[in-house]
Amino acid sequence: MASRVNTRFVLILVVSVVAALGIVGGLWGLQVRGDATRNIRTGDQYLAQGEFKKARSHYGRAVSKEPTNVEYVAKMEAALLRVRPQTTDEAAELYRERLGILRHRVRYSTSDPEVHLALLEEQVSTARLVNQSSIWQLIAGAADEMWDHVPASDPKRVYARLYRGMARRQLSPLLTEEEVAEAEKDLVAFVEAVPDSDLGWASLAGARLSIARQLELEGGKRRAQEKLREAEETVHRALEAVPDGPEVAIVVVDHLRRKRRKDEAAVSEAEMAAAVDHMVE
Repeated sequence: MASRVNTRFVLILVVSVVAALGIVGGLWGLQVRGDATRNIRTGDQYLAQGEFKKARSHYGRAVSKEPTNVEYVAKMEAALLRVRPQTTDEAAELYRERLGILRHRVRYSTSDPEVHLALLEEQVSTARLVNQSSIWQLIAGAADEMWDHVPASDPKRVYARLYRGMARRQLSPLLTEEEVAEAEKDLVAFVEAVPDSDLGWASLAGARLSIARQLELEGGKRRAQEKLREAEETVHRALEAVPDGPEVAIVVVDHLRRKRRKDEAAVSEAEMAAAVDHMVE
């Protein structure tokens, strides 16, 4: 009899403790959400007063409490973009935070191609200005992540191959011959899927011209000539596919300039001038 009473008492005690924990957990969750709401209200007040740094700080606290709340993330980004840095260090800090927001979106929406593309486009924009291998390595990694997580049925998934190919092309001195070939395959696959892409065709033509130059430097004259013929054919196809593409026009001018420097008779002055005029237009 005593044993049954003790067992009943223990069960009642366990149920009571679990219920109490549930109540405390619920109250804690409400407290966190309440704190986030207060941070948002305070951030809104600072934003209305033009205190963008303070608004960004309070929005950031709300995001840290509710990281999946897209409205909070959008508010934080909007405030951040309105901050005007006073020093280069502050500008660098704000830019890192901007990239952090883009990565945050990727982390919580891994199957959405748009959040991956926003991050990749921002990184590529920076990499093309500063051309540091460390940034191109980040781009290659971000492109791999997009390829791995965006559904195969999504037509925008192929953009991962464009940016991965671009990144690997820039990293080619650090890669094996097989990896360089994989980069070229990525770019071929992309222009086949998006045949009117200015950036895609320019990247493929540029990659093939770069490989031809590298082969020539390494003494592989025959292979270099074969690759150069393939590259020049790609340039012609690019001009046909996107005749008014600025990216392709830049590749054409760079190629003709290098060709003329090597052999002035290979490219006439009129041909060079026409290519430059087209690029400027």
